[in-house]
Amino acid sequence: MPSRRASVEQRRAALVARSREQRAQLVHDLEALAPAFRLADRFMEAAGWIRRNGLVIVGVAAVVIAVRKPSRLIGYAGRAWSIWQMYRSYRDRVEGLLARIERRA
Repeated sequence: MPSRRASVEQRRAALVARSREQRAQLVHDLEALAPAFRLADRFMEAAGWIRRNGLVIVGVAAVVIAVRKPSRLIGYAGRAWSIWQMYRSYRDRVEGLLARIERRA
């Protein structure tokens, strides 16, 4: 009759082998998703670049608008200023709300 320790060791060895097989299968299955993950990574990198270089984008857009239709630039500038003010207002409110929630936690 095998000892309890031997049966536990056998069970452990079987579980370790099963775990190894499952990990290998998971890696194999996830390889099919690699292109989607690479695409998502590129989108995240692009979003980060846009966040870091927002002023460049706005400047290029302003130049394009000024060259194509200069009269629109003033209208767009007014709208952009309004949107910026709304963004700042909501951002401040959300940050205040999050700070209050963190203090309570």
